[in-house]
Amino acid sequence: MFDIFVTPPREKAPTNFRELADSDFDIHMTYYGGAITEYFRNSANGTSNRKILEKWKPQSILGCHVIALKTTKSACISWDGATELAINVQLGDKHGRTNLVMKPSNDLEFHLSIAMEKRWFFKENFNRLVSSLVECGFLDYWKYTTFTELRSERFEKEKLNHTSTSTFVEPGGTTRLNLKHLTGAFVVYQGGLALAFAIFLGDMYSKLFHVFKNRLLKVPSEKNP
Repeated sequence: MFDIFVTPPREKAPTNFRELADSDFDIHMTYYGGAITEYFRNSANGTSNRKILEKWKPQSILGCHVIALKTTKSACISWDGATELAINVQLGDKHGRTNLVMKPSNDLEFHLSIAMEKRWFFKENFNRLVSSLVECGFLDYWKYTTFTELRSERFEKEKLNHTSTSTFVEPGGTTRLNLKHLTGAFVVYQGGLALAFAIFLGDMYSKLFHVFKNRLLKVPSEKNP
């Protein structure tokens, strides 16, 4: 909820190829040729993939993301790794933030295979190693540290050349919430807690008073024969 109030979405972006094909977005592609192009070309006429093929324009990795960032209603189709590199290293600020919205899609299901000898004795150990790295999160940590180092190198070069390629801009036109805006909510919350605690003490006092009063009434009656 805090993210919704701090950075409210301005417009809903397409979430898959079907919505992208039916939208009025310009479509750009970072990889043109090979299996991906054939995948779209072999799609039947009138399908979402065919519509995308008719609209897309080939671009470089950086150029594709820059166009999507600086042009209204433009989308860039790219591999996850290329998009993460562009966002976290080439276009992001010191925290890796940009104004791009990344929508992962499983429309393209190309599986990666590693070829090796059939009787290669390292195969089982290799599989166990890769599985362990994925499960413990080492690969995600390695990717995070790599992006951080590359981003630092970029800022050092930009400082020497007196240039800047960072494209992150704080959202304008709306009031960004901070802790000062939540002061009233905290005051109401504390007031509610104090009132609830006072009611609780009042109930406890009333109950103890009635118990003590009943005991005083019972003591004289017990002494009478």
